[in-house]
Amino acid sequence: MQRVRVRAPGRVNLLGEHTDYAGGLCLPLAINRYVEVTAEKREHGVRIETSLGVHEATRVEPCQARWAAYVMACCEMLGIEGGFALRAAGDLPMGKGLGSSGAYTVAITSALAELFELEVDRVRTAWQAERRTGVDCGILDQSASLLARVGHALLLDVTRGTHEHVPFAGRIAVLSTPSSRELVSSGYNQRVREWREAERRRREGIELGETLRRRVEHIERENQRVREGVGCLRDGDLEGFGSLMDASHRSLRDLYEVSTPELDACVERAREAGALGAKLTGAGFGGAVVCLLAPGASLPLEDALMLLPAAGVSSCS
Repeated sequence: MQRVRVRAPGRVNLLGEHTDYAGGLCLPLAINRYVEVTAEKREHGVRIETSLGVHEATRVEPCQARWAAYVMACCEMLGIEGGFALRAAGDLPMGKGLGSSGAYTVAITSALAELFELEVDRVRTAWQAERRTGVDCGILDQSASLLARVGHALLLDVTRGTHEHVPFAGRIAVLSTPSSRELVSSGYNQRVREWREAERRRREGIELGETLRRRVEHIERENQRVREGVGCLRDGDLEGFGSLMDASHRSLRDLYEVSTPELDACVERAREAGALGAKLTGAGFGGAVVCLLAPGASLPLEDALMLLPAAGVSSCS
């Protein structure tokens, strides 16, 4: 195969925020906004082209530009030293909490694995590649981008390594804040470190302290909200599910402290405009809010982006 083209969807996270790296439960939904990657073989070297620039090198090697570093990290995980040109495009907003970096690593991994006919676990390969770029992330985004099914949320149990498709009958909209962020330079890695420190102290019987106690309380309650949310979706109780989203946002704001005044304002606007529930989606520290709507409803706000559930990564070749 000399040329392949794939597209990978982004995601919103309905419930289960910051629980994946804690080995918990998550409930993402893939969305109809994509990263598209075209890869073709060449005699030698590497060429990477995106809307942010062009990078050329004689071989796979570390680089400063993050959009190129993701490609290099995927190559390292796949054992590819060069011999390809890769072009990335798409309509998935970057830095808005919609899983753009996860979709990017999934699209790169899938395209290069097809191009070089490699049999790999694409979820774990793409996840480990993102971690190599300095983000101590969990596996939620790559799982959603690869495993999603149209019309379904994806229930992930990270500790067990299992997933299940849960029918989703609602509609979703996204409200974005003006601020974008990169996970590696946000407070995300700090929250991961706090969780791990809390786990260490609990194992050793050491007092948590107030900050770590709040972090643990959020994770434990958020896992329970995922369990209850799956029950709501199966029962067709969208209002109950929306209430859980509202509670999740309050917990992310007050206990995990990853919301911002702009995200809080978007949540309030969404609820006032008729959303059944709303919460920040992704790591927080900026980005976007996901809003739950009844079937057939829309969010009467000019800046609302209506989205549809999508299937996982697909080949366009």
